[in-house]
Amino acid sequence: AQVGAGLRGILYVLDEPTTGLHADDVQKLIAVLERLLDRGDSVLVIEHHLDVIAAADHVLEMGPEAGGDGGLVVAEGTPEQIARTKGSHTGRFLKEHLAALRKPLAASLSKKPTSGKSKPAKAKPSKAKPSKSKSAKSNSAKATAGKPVKTTKANKPRNHEVLG
Repeated sequence: AQVGAGLRGILYVLDEPTTGLHADDVQKLIAVLERLLDRGDSVLVIEHHLDVIAAADHVLEMGPEAGGDGGLVVAEGTPEQIARTKGSHTGRFLKEHLAALRKPLAASLSKKPTSGKSKPAKAKPSKAKPSKSKSAKSNSAKATAGKPVKTTKANKPRNHEVLG
């Protein structure tokens, strides 16, 4: 109801929204989240799905394990930084996933277009699941002061976080 109400600056909290979704629907969900961010809303997503984590501007991985063996920040930063963090369960899976996402893009960039226009190939979403991750997407400057932030196609700064 809030999305169509014309309100701005809303914080949306989603707990594992990809559960039960087809891979195509996950991509649609990511596009909707991007639109919310582009219009000035904030989104916090608790998620395992690597496509959602890879789309985040900022990731917090909680762990190192679940329950009583967790509760600590294991890693934080961009998805690329998480992928390079030793001891990060999410980073181990994310590293492979990010590499797989880059391969089709690199291949499409190296091919010469036959009709003047070429479309980059889409990577297929990974079915591997990392440890419990939470993704938070936030437009709050406080949340990422001094941290790298991705920009949208419209070049608007946005902050996303993945908590895990």
